Formats: sequence, structure tokens, C-alpha cells
Amino acid sequence: GSPTGRNILRPLKSTFLRTQRHLNASCPVLNAREYGDQIRAVGAKLKTQLASLPKNQRALVTCEGAFSYLTRDYNLAEHYLWPVNAEKRQRTPRQIKGVIDVVRA
Repeated sequence: GSPTGRNILRPLKSTFLRTQRHLNASCPVLNAREYGDQIRAVGAKLKTQLASLPKNQRALVTCEGAFSYLTRDYNLAEHYLWPVNAEKRQRTPRQIKGVIDVVRA
């Protein structure tokens, strides 16, 4: 799933406690429960706002296809110029035009 809640906050907190003991106790990562609540609130707000869009306009368009978890979790169409880690692969004008057409639609 998306990097929210316990699946990411618990390891972050553990790593910070081990490596960054000098941090102030009010550091958001150290207050994992509060930080998780904030992340979940943003996710809930995003879902509500996306629900107000027509389904055919719910899309995430990026340069690199690195956010598939967001498109899956928020039921969005995914469009990107190049796949993850595709440094050596050139996009064709037709592929770029396809992404532009999605944005213009």
C-alpha cells in the first residue's frame, strides 16, 4: 500500500531513535502516532476531493512512473513519460504526444 501509517512510520521512528538521539522529542518522526494521524488526514481529504471529479478526469500524470501505489490506492489512471529507472530509454514523439493528449482531455 501507500507509504502511510505503521508500515513506514514504525521503521522511521526506530531508525531515528537509533541514529539521531540528539533530535528534539517534538520531531514529527519521533511522534509517529501524531504524524501518522496527519498523513491519514491528508489521504482522507485527497480521497474526498478526488471523488468530486468525474471518473474520466481522475489521473496522475508525472514524468516518471514512480507513483503506482498512489494511482492504485486512490483509483486514478496513471500516465507518465517514462517508466521507473529508464535513464537510457528515449521516449518517442508519439509517446510524449500521448501523455500531452491525456492532460489536454
